[in-house]
Amino acid sequence: MRSLALQIEDIKIVVPVFEKEGKSWVALKPLCEALGVSRQKQQEKILKSEFVRWNHMVLPSQGGDQTMLCIEIDCVGEWIFGISPNKVKPEIKERLMLFRRKLQAVLYAAVTGHIDAGMVQSLIREISLMRHEMDALRQETVFLRQENANLRVDMQDLRDGAHHMNSIEASYAGKRLQAQRGLKLVQ
Repeated sequence: MRSLALQIEDIKIVVPVFEKEGKSWVALKPLCEALGVSRQKQQEKILKSEFVRWNHMVLPSQGGDQTMLCIEIDCVGEWIFGISPNKVKPEIKERLMLFRRKLQAVLYAAVTGHIDAGMVQSLIREISLMRHEMDALRQETVFLRQENANLRVDMQDLRDGAHHMNSIEASYAGKRLQAQRGLKLVQ
C-alpha cells in the first residue's frame, strides 16, 4: 500500500493512500488527528466545499472495516490551506503557517509563471536536506544489513554449539549407562 508523506517543516505526517476508480484518496481521520483539528468540523467543511473532492470509502482499520470520509490526494494541499492555524495543535501552529506560506508561493508561481529566488533557494535547501536524509538512510541500511549478517552467523554458531552439546550429552549418557551396566554385571 502506498502512503502520502506530508512534510510540514520538521513534522512528517504519513497516511495511507487508497485507490478507487483510478484515483488516489486519503482518509480524513488520520490527517485531522495528526494536525489536532476537529474531524467533525473538517468533515462539515469538506462536505460543503465545491473544490475539495471527497468520497465515502470502506477502509480497513484495527476495529475492522469502517466507512470513512476520504479526500482525493490532489486536494490535500487545498484542504490544509483552508485550515485556520488557530485550530491546530499549538506545536504545529507555526509550522502550518510556514507551510501555508510555501503553498502561497507555489500557487503564485503556478498562476503567474514567476518563481522568486527565495522559493528556488527554499527548494534547493529541501532537496539538499532530502539528499542528506537519503545518505543517512543508505548508511543505516548498510549497517543493518551487516548487523543482520552478524546475527545470522551468531545464530549458526549457537545452533552448532547446541548440536555439539547434544552430542556430548549423548556420549556422556551412553558412557554412564555402560558404567552402570558394568557395575551391575560385577555385583
